[in-house]
Amino acid sequence: MCYFVNPVQKLSTIEKQYRKKFKDKKGAIAPDETHRAKISGFSYPELPLILANNADFGVWGLIPDFAKAVDAFRKETNTLNARIETLAEKAVFKSSLNNRCVLPIQSFFEYQWLDAKGKQKRLFEISATNDNLLSLACIFNIYENWGKRFLSFSIITTQANELMAEIHNSKKRMPVVLEAEEVDLWLQREPISLFENRSKVKLTAVAEPLEPDAQLSLF
Repeated sequence: MCYFVNPVQKLSTIEKQYRKKFKDKKGAIAPDETHRAKISGFSYPELPLILANNADFGVWGLIPDFAKAVDAFRKETNTLNARIETLAEKAVFKSSLNNRCVLPIQSFFEYQWLDAKGKQKRLFEISATNDNLLSLACIFNIYENWGKRFLSFSIITTQANELMAEIHNSKKRMPVVLEAEEVDLWLQREPISLFENRSKVKLTAVAEPLEPDAQLSLF
């Protein structure tokens, strides 16, 4: 599953690639920095998103309208990811099916199990094969309750392609990485099923070394 990302640090980079402007840049995560970061979804960070008509910020981990309290909901339900195959079936997601957004990132991270029980793991960083940002398909909801109002989102996942099945060998899942020509189609609410197969998406994966100065790359 996709629980760790390296976010885009310069908002101008996002605006240039997606040709959308942020109305409010307050709350941006280090917008003037360019260093590599590994952000955990379990810290519920606020990250820059692309919506149909603009760019905005959203909290990772979708909170549905029926949640009575955010903290209590998070203790019971993990909505950092949403499986594309069951989006229309899950109560927590089905009302947000047409609330489409895109999470631009530099890269994401997945663990490869090195033994049958996952006691030993190796971390891989996955990025695009070109200089473009990765575009992850997401859905969102605007939660409003008890004086709180904020946008929250979930990353859509699907069956792993050949590369990601080798890396994420425990569950063989991957985020729905959109190709450049698919971004607008996703935002325009084209049928969910069109984005399920990611076999043609090209990614680059580099492993963190198990030993000093050792490195393995998968292409």
